[in-house]
Amino acid sequence: MHGYGIVLDFEGSLHDGFREVGYIRIKNFEIIDAQEITVGSGCKVKILKSFLENRYDFFLSHQSNIEKNFIKKVMPYTSFSPSGKWEPWLDTKLIYKKLYPDLKKYDLKTLTETFLGLTSISENAALYCDQKKLGFHNSLFDAFCCYALTKRLSPKVNLQKFLNPTT
Repeated sequence: MHGYGIVLDFEGSLHDGFREVGYIRIKNFEIIDAQEITVGSGCKVKILKSFLENRYDFFLSHQSNIEKNFIKKVMPYTSFSPSGKWEPWLDTKLIYKKLYPDLKKYDLKTLTETFLGLTSISENAALYCDQKKLGFHNSLFDAFCCYALTKRLSPKVNLQKFLNPTT
């Protein structure tokens, strides 16, 4: 799949909002840049605008409804989409459920360990992530796992078929 995308992972709760965000900007599934931001109270809109002000051809995450809800809570609409919605999304959980229906679990850790190997992903993620945050439930590490799981499929599968608009 070609185009300009962003891989997102938020850590936090919908009640209190996000406390950490990891994002990876990609073009044609090659990394342009990656960053993890720890969020203080009162600056969430400014932080989201800092990396969501660009137009993206797609958003990518694992369980995209979580990321969509974090974004919509702070910034309900976008100016770069005719519908005003944050869309379209690729969701690794949905993609892997469709392609591998016999797996017992589809959480990010299980998919990463099954298809990429923890040692391999940790070595590659270390190029972008803080050494102390090379583990699951750290936003940039989780975003990197999501990116790697999707990049693994990109030469073999028409990912365009998995793009889901926001509902």
